[in-house]
Amino acid sequence: MTLRLSRNSIALRLCLLISLSVSCTLLFAAIALYALLDINFDKNAKQFLQNEVVVIENILQQHVNNWSALNQEIIWGPQGNHYLFLARVSTIQGQLVRATPNIDSLIPDSAWPIPSFAAGPVSDINKVQIGKSTYALITGVLQLNNPGHQVFVINVAYDISQNQEILGNIAQELLIISLVGLIVSLLFSFVLTKIGLNPLSQFVREISKIDPEALDKRIDIEDASDELKPLIDAFNHLLERIKQGYERLSDFSSNIAHELRTPVNNLMMETEVLLSQPLSEAKAKELLGSSLEEYQRLASIIDRLLFLARSDAKKLRLQKVELNLLNEVRAVMDFHEAMAMDRHIKIEVQGHAKVWADQTLLRNALANLLTNAIKYSGDKSHIIIRIEETPDTVKVAVIDNGPGIAEAHLPRLTERFYRVDSHRTASTGGSGLGLAIVHSIMESHGGRVEFQHNTPQGMIIALVFSKPE
Repeated sequence: MTLRLSRNSIALRLCLLISLSVSCTLLFAAIALYALLDINFDKNAKQFLQNEVVVIENILQQHVNNWSALNQEIIWGPQGNHYLFLARVSTIQGQLVRATPNIDSLIPDSAWPIPSFAAGPVSDINKVQIGKSTYALITGVLQLNNPGHQVFVINVAYDISQNQEILGNIAQELLIISLVGLIVSLLFSFVLTKIGLNPLSQFVREISKIDPEALDKRIDIEDASDELKPLIDAFNHLLERIKQGYERLSDFSSNIAHELRTPVNNLMMETEVLLSQPLSEAKAKELLGSSLEEYQRLASIIDRLLFLARSDAKKLRLQKVELNLLNEVRAVMDFHEAMAMDRHIKIEVQGHAKVWADQTLLRNALANLLTNAIKYSGDKSHIIIRIEETPDTVKVAVIDNGPGIAEAHLPRLTERFYRVDSHRTASTGGSGLGLAIVHSIMESHGGRVEFQHNTPQGMIIALVFSKPE
């Protein structure tokens, strides 16, 4: 199985992400600055228009029917400011009182806002584009406290074209600054990213120094950066697993060569004897029978290795059914009864339970455990097969009172070809694959194998099945 990782350069991605972050920050700052300037310009324009309305209202209140007092503010003042602002005063009936020259030709009546008397006698600002100029318009209504209660409509316009032009120039400049900032951030981020990734480059250099002859070497994690510590820790654990696998493979190759060499040498010797000298029919049959035993031994080893290979490749096809453990244990006991009787070993089964399992594989696992118990127990000893059930598990334990196994060997008992005592294994004819097969069978069932010392001596090896939810 191949894990597909992104082919893009980490440095390039970091560079682009940093540049994107800087660009977004600059763009946000530019938009915020533009918006603040626009708001400030509008605020100043509104303040100016409101002040003009107030000034005109004061003149109307202080100079009732003396319209000439409006000339300075409405006619001469705007002309002195080059028509930056325009003003017009008329009665509510539409009679013109005073107006800046050309105001009617510059600004149509439909453009003036109408005040909402619910909100007050002065309207909101209305911005309109007329020709090449932009105006801010406001309308106010004033009622005098004179006997006639005259009502006047005050229109004031302010040319904000210059403000709009300034905002346009500022927008262009901010855009240019943002683009330049993007380019500069790309350059700086590329350099800084390269510098920031130096620890990763150093990590790669350290990895390149490790070869199969230096699997004991580990990369120091103490001085590593916080970001690299999980990676280094995972890599060190990977090295440990590779080392263990390498050692197991080496041991496996050595063990399999040793296991196959003995029967092959025996077959070669017997064949040489058959070919080198004339033999009687009885002697020839004896040699052929011995050869057949060696062939069977070879076939057994090969079958076990093939079983383990299928298990490793997850190709074991289980046919799980509900089985009565007591019946399955008794079937295995019947098969081993002759072996036990030869050594006057008593086998007892206790308890009962049901389990979902593959019948063939379950009997294979039980047979391996019972065979080991018989082989390594003394004559006239007692073996107990105990079946126990808990709310979560079903356990079948094979208990013997043999010599037992030292604590140091327990973690490695399920390794292939592992022997606690090679001399004892040679005498009993074991291949060191039995418990490895039991372990694989239990893994395929989602269970486990447990090892425990018996009291006062011996071993307890249990198959533990998890109950289906």
